[in-house]
Amino acid sequence: MNENDVKPDGGPVLGTRGMSLRDWFAGLAMQGILSCETYEEPEDEDDFDRTVHNFGGMRDHAFEAYSYADAMMAEREKGEADA
Repeated sequence: MNENDVKPDGGPVLGTRGMSLRDWFAGLAMQGILSCETYEEPEDEDDFDRTVHNFGGMRDHAFEAYSYADAMMAEREKGEADA
């Protein structure tokens, strides 16, 4: 599966409009990712995506957060199949 494949999103999160369970999981993962890194001020606007955090740019973090969310969704589906 590559980053352009459509993934099941788990439906809406109770009490939200437009936020899926996958989005919720990604947001929680993003909190953990960002809490473990040190902020570095970008030298210029072109450098922003590469230097916002010392382990990668914002797009890298978003991709990583959704990768964690997808793994959580897959485990959730396994659990539902076993029930």
